Amino acid sequence: MDTDLFTRIFISSCVYGLEDLRAALASKLRDLHCLPIKSDDSGFPVTPGVPPYAACLPVLESCNAVVAVIDQKYGEPFPDWGSSFLQYNGLSPVHGEIKHAINKGIQLWVFVRNYTYSHYTIWRKNPQEYSSLDLPRKTDEKSLEMLNEIKNLHPAPWTVEFADVTNIMTALTRRFAQELQRSFTAPASTQIATSTPTILAQKTNQFAAIIVEGLGKNGQILQSSTDINNGTSKQLSFMSGSVVDPHQDGKVVVQKTGPFIQVKSTLSQIGVQSKLSRRNNNLINRGRSIPTSKNRKRSMPH
Repeated sequence: MDTDLFTRIFISSCVYGLEDLRAALASKLRDLHCLPIKSDDSGFPVTPGVPPYAACLPVLESCNAVVAVIDQKYGEPFPDWGSSFLQYNGLSPVHGEIKHAINKGIQLWVFVRNYTYSHYTIWRKNPQEYSSLDLPRKTDEKSLEMLNEIKNLHPAPWTVEFADVTNIMTALTRRFAQELQRSFTAPASTQIATSTPTILAQKTNQFAAIIVEGLGKNGQILQSSTDINNGTSKQLSFMSGSVVDPHQDGKVVVQKTGPFIQVKSTLSQIGVQSKLSRRNNNLINRGRSIPTSKNRKRSMPH
């Protein structure tokens, strides 16, 4: 499959000490039908004569979004980012990547370790006092300065605290669902939006994957996935009798069958906006005969 059809997500974080987190994030993004981009992957592009940390920036520019993880360590600041990126001289790779994403208008989703966020609250009140404190897992002051820059942007990037990688995965799934659903109706000039049938189909598959995963965590087991309406929509049928139809215009219809109220509530929790079908379509779409109230009365024993 052509990887250019996948939404490309750049993972920006310190590598040392976060290898497992980065690998888990990459796996999660693949589950969402995305192509994760990590500088520590084999085959990552190298530009001759350009520092490796600076060579990441043109690759970042080719991505639809950047997932940045701010943790305890700031990383090594580099004095020379090359002639093309003089504005980042003296910054760490993560700091440079974050600034470059902002400068290029690329969507930036920031995850901040919970104790780092607590340290930021202390530091913001009194930076001088913070320097003298002896705190467990004390966050580098440069990391706190970087976080302060981010939070003072207007508008500020979407920022979430996390305790472990599972928190990131949950929040990322919700954010991606919201952005993906919005992108179906966004102008064609925006980052993710596109009107080509092939990529619309790919985005619908991504959207369906989010729905299946979210409902699966709440006990809804997928029975079948079928293309309907000449391939412009999908129909997701679950073992419970629930049926969910994601469409290429971003609409999600929950049919009134099975535990549909619970399904609609779960979709809302994972960031997917949906509506109930106006009528019970499962007679058409699932081939089942649903007795009407009139028929039920007739069939009642005397």
